[in-house]
Amino acid sequence: MSDTQLLQGMDDRVFEGLCQLIYQHSRICLTSEKKPFLCSRLERHKRELQADSWGAYFDKLKRAPDLLEIENMIDLVSTNHTYFFREPSHFERLSQDLLATLIKSHSAQKTLLQCWSVAASSGDAFCGDKLRLD
Repeated sequence: MSDTQLLQGMDDRVFEGLCQLIYQHSRICLTSEKKPFLCSRLERHKRELQADSWGAYFDKLKRAPDLLEIENMIDLVSTNHTYFFREPSHFERLSQDLLATLIKSHSAQKTLLQCWSVAASSGDAFCGDKLRLD
């Protein structure tokens, strides 16, 4: 399904409302650039709730008797797992292209190659990077 098809019918009011709902329940902040991402992640959930439009989907979430469907939505827009090499294609690109070039350059210049890694909830991401560098 193309981005145009996914975005069809999601007006700015609905997008902003969904973003507020997501932020309110998870503190995940989505910017306008994330509209295609949000649509693709929530399209199946919208169909499961038998909402015929994005506006109807948003209304169903707001009027739900409990938080179950909001929790389901949050699970769909968040990454709920951390493990070694979660995105294999990223590590392949890193090790085959970028790291090879950097290591070759620093070896030739006899300089220290320093790396930085963002925080991870369990430390798996950092350990994965370290394993790749070794």
